[in-house]
Amino acid sequence: MAIAGLVLLTTREARNAVWDALLAAKNITELRPGGDFCRLAAVLEAPARDMEEELLRLREWEGVLTVDIALVSYEDELADGGEIACPPHKPRKRAMPET
Repeated sequence: MAIAGLVLLTTREARNAVWDALLAAKNITELRPGGDFCRLAAVLEAPARDMEEELLRLREWEGVLTVDIALVSYEDELADGGEIACPPHKPRKRAMPET
């Protein structure tokens, strides 16, 4: 499992609903209030190959404005197999410059 320390910023109106949803999420293993009412500190545990998808999913929750990564540890995955499984490649969307 990869372990990520996160800081989520919510709207004031959605803060309590986001808190409750994080408490119910099976891959959130720790949750604490942040520096102000709308900031929440959380620990996310997921396989390394799924980490990007999990972060994107959290960012799309109603009332979540941003999800910042404070720390990511792949220590468990490295200890298990000696390497980190990479997620599948996803093409990036880039705007073509106008000529």
